[in-house]
Amino acid sequence: MMMQRGESEKAMNKDLMEAANETGRLTEQPLPQISINASVLASSLDCLDVGVLICDARSADCPIIFVSKGFAVITRYTEEDVLNKKLSSLLSPETAPAARLKIQQAFAQRTACREEFRCCRNGAAPIWCELHLTPVPALGDTPAHLIALLIDITQHKEREASLEDARARYGGIFENAVEGIYQSTPDGHYLAVNPALARMYGYASPAELLEQVCDIGHQIYVDPSVREGFRREVEQSGEIRCLEYQVRHRDGHIFWISESARAVRDAEGRPQYYEGFIEDITQRKEAEGARARLEKQMIQAQKMEAIGTLAGGIAHDFNNILCAMLGLTELALTNEQVTGPTRKNLEAVLKSGGRAQNLIRQILTFSRRGENESSPILVSVLLKECVKLLNASLPSSIHISVTVETNEDTVIADPTEIHQVIMNLGTNAAHAMKHSGGRLEYTLRSVDLTQEQASRHSLLHAGPHVYLAVRDTGHGIKREILERIFDPFFTTKPAGEGTGLGLTLVQRIITRYGGHVELESQENLGTTFQIYLPRSTQPAIVPVTRKDVLLPGRREHLLIVDDEIPILDMLQQRLRQVGYRITTRADSTTALETFQAEPDKFDLVITDNTMPCMQGAELAERLGHIRANVPVILITGLNQLPTFAGSRFASRRAILRKPLDFVDLSHRLREFLESAAPPIEEATAARIVAA
Repeated sequence: MMMQRGESEKAMNKDLMEAANETGRLTEQPLPQISINASVLASSLDCLDVGVLICDARSADCPIIFVSKGFAVITRYTEEDVLNKKLSSLLSPETAPAARLKIQQAFAQRTACREEFRCCRNGAAPIWCELHLTPVPALGDTPAHLIALLIDITQHKEREASLEDARARYGGIFENAVEGIYQSTPDGHYLAVNPALARMYGYASPAELLEQVCDIGHQIYVDPSVREGFRREVEQSGEIRCLEYQVRHRDGHIFWISESARAVRDAEGRPQYYEGFIEDITQRKEAEGARARLEKQMIQAQKMEAIGTLAGGIAHDFNNILCAMLGLTELALTNEQVTGPTRKNLEAVLKSGGRAQNLIRQILTFSRRGENESSPILVSVLLKECVKLLNASLPSSIHISVTVETNEDTVIADPTEIHQVIMNLGTNAAHAMKHSGGRLEYTLRSVDLTQEQASRHSLLHAGPHVYLAVRDTGHGIKREILERIFDPFFTTKPAGEGTGLGLTLVQRIITRYGGHVELESQENLGTTFQIYLPRSTQPAIVPVTRKDVLLPGRREHLLIVDDEIPILDMLQQRLRQVGYRITTRADSTTALETFQAEPDKFDLVITDNTMPCMQGAELAERLGHIRANVPVILITGLNQLPTFAGSRFASRRAILRKPLDFVDLSHRLREFLESAAPPIEEATAARIVAA
């Protein structure tokens, strides 16, 4: 074998020398005669990391006649294994057909070739190799040998595969990400965008976005100054996180995004481009806005609840004072001998007391928590009644119009309170137009609220509602006071022209019935109040008005109980004046003892509800156990009315509010005293009459 390798080396050396001489002849330049020892040449080739092969091109099959030690290291084949064999025997079956064909053609045609292929190894798995095939020309340009360099590129191919895998993975992230990803220049040009960002901005593809958007600050940003702020921040700190701002969609609509980005700098630290992530947060911003509105409504409701509790307590005490004051004034005016200035003064006191009584009723309405005397009513009927009153009282410079667009406007509410809502909004609008005149427009219709519409307000539910809009063309409401407009005792009217409870009562009443009030106003353009109330399918009840006639007594004996001596004295005088016999007691315990001693002596009992030792409702219950058919009328100044629910004496019980309306009291007395007492077993809920 050594003899064969020596002969091969001599032949190769001779061919190399001939090739050198031929090259010199072609260039007509004398070349120095080079003498290379074959063993030295072979040793030099053995020092290379690559494998060197020499094939005999003069034979048809181009057999291998020389291999270097590097070849043996790469393929694990020895010289004995490969000498006189074709190089194609090293091609693994895994070699691509195209590469195999190219190598075979190069050997057949004795031409240069460079190709990658899978190389067989002795007793091991194939590896990736790169083949450099070069013909060595002899005389006549006929290749005598083919020199092949075999380079192990397995690690290179593995790195390529790893890079390709990484490129596929990260490219997939870029292409398929839900968030928008981009690269852009500091002057506002996009360098690259992913499909999600293109879709987010309304473009069919990233290419379309890149082509049509050439100024990010003005084409994308709603406020270009935000772009300048973004640039300053990202260039100063190197990055920016969760910047929220509004952008413009391709179709023109505006939405919210959140952006996180960083600046990529060159070697000198100058920003080359920005790269970042963008998320559409429009739904979150809308949800935050809805939550903020609901929280604001909740805070307002809690504030109203707290003030209502305080106002209710004040109203109760004031009612006791007012009840005696008004009653005694009316009693004095019944005396025909009171004339002249004295009568005028008393009438002025009574008029002022009436204003105070109206204020207390407003406060009680504001502070009342539960529904009172609710029934199915037609809003359109109350609306027409209110407009008649407003037409009679408002100046002719204010034109009132009513538009009723529905026959389905039944709501469950207290007609007095809905009347109060309509009148308060009307008088409030009239005040805004009293100097320049204008139009007051009422619009009534039925609406069906969707879940989305109802969810904007804390009390509304999806379904049928009655919608009432009250619009005026007055001076409007200043933006800085819009949030305070429903606050109790807040008013823009001069002193003496308003208490600041009108709009508060409107909101309080509507929200208590599960509705909502919306306000829209612009200065010098007018104001619109929009009211939503749940619509009812129950048949409406037409209220029956009571005649304003004081009914006299027929010498019936009444027991009156109240811990306020002025009220007790006033009731005694007034009721005696209209024909009743009266016995008074200043506490409930003494009253119970008095009644128990002579239960058949008294035809009816009138008792205050709030008293020490024993409440009026409890006293009424005990009186019923002594004599089941005795009628009892409770009077109260509280905003939360007592109840006889569950009592078997309920049919013989009634409740009146302070300050007392004596016409109403006289009718209630006659109803109880002239009607036969029904069997107690048939008792139903107590009748509640508000003064």
